[in-house]
Amino acid sequence: MKTASELTDFYYETLYPTLQELEKDRKNLRYRIVIVGVVFSLICLVLIFLLSSFIQQSPDILIFIGVGYMGIGGFIYKFLIKDYTSEFKQKVIKPLIGAIDSSLSYQVASMFHKEFLSVQICFHSLIE
Repeated sequence: MKTASELTDFYYETLYPTLQELEKDRKNLRYRIVIVGVVFSLICLVLIFLLSSFIQQSPDILIFIGVGYMGIGGFIYKFLIKDYTSEFKQKVIKPLIGAIDSSLSYQVASMFHKEFLSVQICFHSLIE
């Protein structure tokens, strides 16, 4: 286990330059998400306008369009952030875990479950 001083040095020497690059990527990704979101919303509004006569006869179609809008929008969002998330885990989390303790391993595709984290938080004082 590394000391706080060693981890601070690791942060400034290794992680900080990587985080600067990732921040540029994040800003670019944010711009793409906004553009795609606006275009997708405009397409949905045009669809609603084109179906307005049908919507007057059956207003329930708005619920279907709304659920579809949310579902497809969520899918598009996940698709857009997938590469950034993977890159962040590979370039930041994995080296950080290795720097904390070389005996720890990190699988990029894996994750912690909420139950594990809540147990760790509850028993944090007992572990140390």
